[in-house]
Amino acid sequence: MVKVIKQTFDPQVYDDFVVRGNTAVLKCHLPAFVREYVAVDSWIRDDNQVLKRNDMKGSSYTVLNSGELLIHGVLEKDAHRTFHCQTRHRLTGEMVMSVSAGKIVVTGMIMVKP
Repeated sequence: MVKVIKQTFDPQVYDDFVVRGNTAVLKCHLPAFVREYVAVDSWIRDDNQVLKRNDMKGSSYTVLNSGELLIHGVLEKDAHRTFHCQTRHRLTGEMVMSVSAGKIVVTGMIMVKP
């Protein structure tokens, strides 16, 4: 019999700064004590669209097996969206959504003279 001690945790998502046209990467940060047992199940966009692995064919979004959310070809309009990660505990099945939402901060390309 395996016993599981329930510990509360708060996944965190931080903003990502990306140059217009490039790919943004949002990560779901988990406390060390739960990383072995918790995986990212999905990402929830501010309009309640659920983004999952294998559901995004033909989309500008990709959810990697490692849980990161990629937003391809970032434009200024992407800066108006926020994203929460939703995690699932492998042993208990408990779902926990991040307390913070990450957003994309779109920057322009900076030209520097050689």
